[in-house]
Amino acid sequence: MNKKKSKKKRIQQKKIRQEQQQSPITKQLNIFNNISNNNNNLFHEQDENKCRSINKSYDDDIFSLYNNQRILYQNYFTDNKQKSRILVIGGEKDVVRLTFEELLLLVKEFKNRNMLYDTVNNHDINNDSSNIDSNNNNSNNNNNNNNSFNEIIINNNKNINFKILNNILKEYTVNNEKVFWIDIFGLQDDHIITLCKELTIHHLNIDDILEHDSAEKCEQHTNYHFIATSEMIQKSNKDLHENNFYMLLFSRLIFVLHNKELDCFSQVFKSFRYLNNSGTTLQSSEWIMCSFFDAVTDLAAIEADNMLNEVNALDDLSTFSEDIGHQDLYIRIGKATRRNTTLLSNLFNKEVVLSSLSRQIHFTIETKIYLKHIHDRSKRLKEKIKLSEDLLESTHGSYIGKISLTLNEESHALTVSMKRFANYSLISMPLILIATMFGMNIRLPGGVYYQDEDDGGVYFYLILLLMVLLGLLTSYLYKRIGWLD
Repeated sequence: MNKKKSKKKRIQQKKIRQEQQQSPITKQLNIFNNISNNNNNLFHEQDENKCRSINKSYDDDIFSLYNNQRILYQNYFTDNKQKSRILVIGGEKDVVRLTFEELLLLVKEFKNRNMLYDTVNNHDINNDSSNIDSNNNNSNNNNNNNNSFNEIIINNNKNINFKILNNILKEYTVNNEKVFWIDIFGLQDDHIITLCKELTIHHLNIDDILEHDSAEKCEQHTNYHFIATSEMIQKSNKDLHENNFYMLLFSRLIFVLHNKELDCFSQVFKSFRYLNNSGTTLQSSEWIMCSFFDAVTDLAAIEADNMLNEVNALDDLSTFSEDIGHQDLYIRIGKATRRNTTLLSNLFNKEVVLSSLSRQIHFTIETKIYLKHIHDRSKRLKEKIKLSEDLLESTHGSYIGKISLTLNEESHALTVSMKRFANYSLISMPLILIATMFGMNIRLPGGVYYQDEDDGGVYFYLILLLMVLLGLLTSYLYKRIGWLD
């Protein structure tokens, strides 16, 4: 009997300790679960109605609506009118959209449970195996750090879906291999600052994100890796433009922040189906990082193939075609050269970042092999682009040679024409001079009325003298300004 009583006391004491250690958000979530078990969950009905309205207003290009026991979610990838978007992705059929307040609550709860930075976390929502003293200290710290939770819950209680947050927390804590990719698009600067401070991100990294720094880099910090990279997108005028995005890599979380839609997003998402678990769970946060670099390299490979095809087409036009205008061909060669240079510089920066990542000692062997494979692909792409550059230079040289040959032919034809004109002028010049002189309205020597007057042809000789002086003066001036040698 004494043993049974002591066992009951220990169980009761353990329950009391667990209730004391629960943070305000956990208590709210437990209350929410009790309500949902009694079928009085108003938030769940609101969430279902919200999903039904979303299902009518959005076009699902990638996948349709899924509804499983863990998370009710919707495809939010195809809304072009939205200014910001936060997605928590745990697999191909495990996607949920959160508001910023919900994400902030989730991050704070991760920190309170010490689950943000540890690689392996055996903490459970309902069970705690740590000793009494450490639990009391943790509970005091949690209570001190969770005052902001109470304010957000009270003020925005109607806008926060606790069921989704509780499901995410359960999956993250119960399954030690669960990984989440949090995609953040178009977040405001003040929200980015608040989130990064909650994640204890270095202030220089925050400045890089806010200023949209285009310098690609990889920085290792105590609790996370900061990776700044970019993808190449094509504008309407067929010019390549860098689309920057930033990754915050934690042990089981990866935050991807970008201000513009990423072309590599869908490719990374589609790569989930090639996982061993058929995309139900992500392999690791490092695998997501490698998938992004792989997708960016695939986009660069497509641009490299397009560049090679463009160079071959320009080579054929400059060599065989006579229909295309020289100005159009010259403009196309200039644009191709600029695109080739932009792509080559971007790949050079990627190669530096990949080389730095492959030397990280904290990464697993599989991650290093994956990064080495992507690094080798980027090297081959650089060689391919350099080949395109050499072919483009050869095409440009042949085009310039063709233009020079055409100009020489036109110059030769012009020289022949001018020679003919000079010969005709030389023949006709004496005749024109004589006709001009004897056509003047004065008395000329040898004329019919030359002897009738006493002037003796003075005006005629004066005009001849003026003509000679004018010819000498113009010849001297032309020689001074260099028109005559």
